[in-house]
This record gives sequence, C-alpha cells and structure tokens, in this order.
Amino acid sequence: MTRATPLPVSAPHAGSAPEITIVGAGLAGLVAAIELAEAGLRVVVHDAAGRAGGRARTDASRHRVNLGPHALYRRGDFGAWLQRKQLLPAVHYPSLTGLRLLKAGRARRYAPGLLKVMRSGNKEAPVDENYRDWARREFGPEVARFAIGFASLPTYHPDPGSLSAAFVQERVARSVAWRPVWYLNGGWERLIERLVERAGHLGVRIETRSKLQALPDGPCIVATGLEAAASLLDDPSLEWPSADSALFDVALRKKWNEPTAVLDVDDHAYISRYSAGDASIAPPGESLLQGVTGIRDSESPDEARDRIYALLDAGFAGWRDRVVWQRKGVTRSAVGPCDPPGTSWRDRPAIDRGSERWLIGDRVAAPGVLAETCFESARIAAGLVLAKYA
Repeated sequence: MTRATPLPVSAPHAGSAPEITIVGAGLAGLVAAIELAEAGLRVVVHDAAGRAGGRARTDASRHRVNLGPHALYRRGDFGAWLQRKQLLPAVHYPSLTGLRLLKAGRARRYAPGLLKVMRSGNKEAPVDENYRDWARREFGPEVARFAIGFASLPTYHPDPGSLSAAFVQERVARSVAWRPVWYLNGGWERLIERLVERAGHLGVRIETRSKLQALPDGPCIVATGLEAAASLLDDPSLEWPSADSALFDVALRKKWNEPTAVLDVDDHAYISRYSAGDASIAPPGESLLQGVTGIRDSESPDEARDRIYALLDAGFAGWRDRVVWQRKGVTRSAVGPCDPPGTSWRDRPAIDRGSERWLIGDRVAAPGVLAETCFESARIAAGLVLAKYA
C-alpha cells in the first residue's frame, strides 16, 4: 500500500493568538504542532535531540531496524487521521501464516488455547481484577497460561497477568482482529519524516538540540517522557507504571522457509523477521530480525536477553553461524502505560495541568493502544488550546 506525497499546505492567518511552545518533537509533539498550525496558530517545537522523532527512531545503517518494536493499529483514529491527511507512508501487513508459537521448547504453528484466545476478542474484562484471575475464570488454568503468554506481545510486559484485566483484554482483542497492524516500510522514521515535512509546510519552527531547563511564559505543551515532564512542570507526582524491555536486533544470512515471527508463550519473548514484509530494510540475501522481552524485577537486561537467544535457537536453526550484524539494546519505560488492577487510562496523569500548561504522550490520560495514546493526547491538548485561542 502506497500513499502519495502530500502537497504543501498553507496555514490560515494566525491572528493575535500567542505563540504556542511545544517541548518534545516526538510523535505526540508533532501531531499537536500540526493540529495547531492547521488552525492558524504560531507554533515552535523544542527538542533536546539532534533530530525530531523521539523514540520513533530507525537505524540509519544498511540495516534499518527500529528502536524497539513499533506498529500502527490500523483500525483506530490515528490511522484514519494519517490517511485523511495523506501522511501514511507505504505499509505492509505482518504475515499471520508465518507465525510460530514456542511452547514447551518446541516451535509450532498451533498450540492448545490459541483458538480460544483468538475467539475472545468480543469478551469484556473488568478494570478492578487482574488479567490472570479473569483468564483463569474465563478459560481455565491451562488456557489462561497461554493467554497470558500471548498477551505479552501486545503489552510487552514481563507479566501481563498482573495488570488490569480490562487493559490487557483490550490489547488482546485488538491483536486478534484480521490484519490488526501496519508495519511501516523503511522503518518508523518514514512517518516522522512526513510529519516533520507537513509541520514545516504549515510554518512550524522545529528547533533541535534545544533543551529547555524551564518552560517559557505563555502556553506550553509538554510532550516528553514523564520523568522530564515532572521536572519541567515542577510536579514530582507525575508517574505511571510502564515496563523495561531488552532488545536484540540481528541480521542473518537468509534461509528459506523460516518463520516470520516466533512468540514464546512460556517465557514471554517475541521475535519478528521484519524484512519478510519489507526487503528494503536489509541488504540482499539477509534477514533482519528484532527480538524483545520484558525485563523482570531483579533481572539484568543480559539475563532477559537470554530468553531471546533461546527463542532464536528454537525458531531459527543455526542462527549463530549466520550472523552478519547485531545490536543489543534496552528501552526504559518505553512500551506505553501498563495499567494496574483498579485503574484505567482515565486515572493516568491529566492532560490539562492548569496555568496554560498541557501534558501529552504515551502515559497520560488518553485512550488507545501503543502510538494511539500519543495521538489522542495530542489531539485533546490541541483542542483545549484552540478552545482558548482560536
């Protein structure tokens, strides 16, 4: 699927409204900037890094692998917004037929419990119960263990069973839909390039290598992680649970008939062969894979990464002898919110902080899965700003 390059868009007259400052040029910050600039407001975006994108980064080498797992759920408002504005890059669907499940040390196409989990998308789960207890009641103990393992993929959490049943079930339901996600051809940075281009056409100033120690006077949208936001907003209470992940990116000499992805439902690790759907991200004759697993309490990233190696052993025979390139990594609190039992997205840090300050990002009080929370929070904050100044 290919989208046409958008034409330049002229912003309407800004009028006498003050300039809006956005701190953070990641996904949320760029969406907010576009929404405001399209309405005619003057916008400046500051980012401490040397380029826009935040965590939505793609390796610039011959192996174009994202910084951590990135996917876009296609049946959501964010995808529709991108399509409507002609900002969606070329995409592809991951192959479901090439998925393998690792259970009891063996990679297989089917495992007991898969059918029940795949058919559970219409079930609603309670907010105030953990997913483990709810799944045991709904599926029985054996299938519940499988369901928790399956849920480690859309949550990237080392123990999804400990989270709110409603939170986990929403992600499971979205994941078992037909062709649930898009992968962006060429890497997630292709989307950032389009957002930056559109913002520039609208007159948005994006200042990189610009780290603000304090917020300026006037209206400000903070689009950073909660740790940085707590300092900028002088509010140490800004926090919400997330999870850390260990990553292992590896390029192998290609071997035919290997799986496109392997999910370990016992040890909660996942590997995707991203080059299976987009050959442009790896040199000819190579397969580019990314492995990810949640880091458990009192566990080092290297210990967590051992689960990825075991998954490679089971799904990609002789992989160690075929390594062409590899990279280890860790993402800290970068998988979005992980709602505990008794909480929902409404209980996360509020977007409107008062005194012309707004907070957006992936761990704030906005609905959605993965990047959708960034988008929804940006759109809500932009609406609040426009209600005041448009």
